[in-house]
Amino acid sequence: MSLRLFVAINLPEAVRERISAGTIELRRLGGVRWVDPGALHITLKFIGSLAEGRADEVAASLRRVASGHAPFDLGLCGVGTFPSLRRPRVVWVGVGPIPELACLHGEIEAALEQLGIEREERGLSAHITLGRVRRGSAVDAQRLESLARRAVIGGSWTVESVELMESRLRPTGAVYEVRESASLAGCRAAAGG
Repeated sequence: MSLRLFVAINLPEAVRERISAGTIELRRLGGVRWVDPGALHITLKFIGSLAEGRADEVAASLRRVASGHAPFDLGLCGVGTFPSLRRPRVVWVGVGPIPELACLHGEIEAALEQLGIEREERGLSAHITLGRVRRGSAVDAQRLESLARRAVIGGSWTVESVELMESRLRPTGAVYEVRESASLAGCRAAAGG
């Protein structure tokens, strides 16, 4: 049996609530399949289909990488779309670009590459997917742009773990389950030094 897997940073409930409250108007826009607020996360690595027996190898690699990284703070920074506001396909909330996140991502990619899982060609574009434009939908791009600019989303939280997630596709959308949670167990650098 194969599993559909990815590595993610799951958001604390308070952050999910903040995003949900800050995007109420935006979520009323038609033509977009909105992600349930309880499923909001940051994808660090999409693995795809993998034999169930190999999930333990991936989990062990993830634990090794995570154990060498200290918890770090991550901040929310506005709403945008891929590939652009004029031609939206994905609506997202940005997260502050920080060296700790880039370093963690790079080490996860390297560890999984050693297991035969291909590296992502694109670099990390850290974001939280809010919704995907439905195929064939005519989304009012001007309205979307206006609502995205008005969305008030801010704040930060401490990332303390990364998760190996299983994604099960359902007619109503994907359902996510944590297969393994790997704590960021390294020491934080002293402030100012």
